[in-house]
Amino acid sequence: MLTESESAVAREVLLHGPISRRTLAARLRLSPASLTRLARPLLSAGVLVELDDDGDGTVGRPSRPLDISPAAGTFVGVKLTGDRVHVAATDIRADLLDARDRPLDDPSPRGACLAIVEALEALGRDDVRGVGVSLGGHVADGVAVHAPFLDWHDVPLARTLEDMLDVPVAIENDVVALAEAERWFGVGRGIPGFLVVTIGAGVGLGLVVDGRTVRTPDAGIGTVGHLPLRADGPPCPLGHRGCADALLTTTAIERR
Repeated sequence: MLTESESAVAREVLLHGPISRRTLAARLRLSPASLTRLARPLLSAGVLVELDDDGDGTVGRPSRPLDISPAAGTFVGVKLTGDRVHVAATDIRADLLDARDRPLDDPSPRGACLAIVEALEALGRDDVRGVGVSLGGHVADGVAVHAPFLDWHDVPLARTLEDMLDVPVAIENDVVALAEAERWFGVGRGIPGFLVVTIGAGVGLGLVVDGRTVRTPDAGIGTVGHLPLRADGPPCPLGHRGCADALLTTTAIERR
């Protein structure tokens, strides 16, 4: 298990590597000695690798840039909807290696967990280091507190899957997870603030402010869906006339 400081070093290299030690120390506000101390166990564990001298032209001892090891393993992302399981295997920098999807015939917690396990087995990867699961609804501390499209309440999804898969599992609201992915690896990389809006079974909003993804009890779960857009529009299932949910969701579009 990495310490908080070691995790900060690994995360910075993941997002900005290859990166010189000088630049890395400056970004983390560390002394050269502190960076060397923190990087040493990461290099020994194979999390980081040293590249050839970057030849940055500075005077003194040559600097070998640090990067995340390309052999850091496979990571799997899972998207759960009300009727399907989507899985994607990537390397540590989120470059796609394989992707599959399958029907979710049994949307109960047990049925969904079994479907996820079967989908991962179909990928045929024996080097999976971790799994992330996203779903619509309120998620907190590894628990699906309320997932309306699955009709779940207080399901300890992360712990259940960890017991079944024997790897670390994280779960997150799907829109928050998308915003986080764009912040780390996508079009939002390096942008301090942006919005992600999703339209499908519901309307969701992910928010990044000052380089951090906003996480609140209602983050991403569809409160933006009830913003009024057209006063004379049709009502949504909750009776709000002309709101985003009444006009923009898949069901609303199909009805028109």
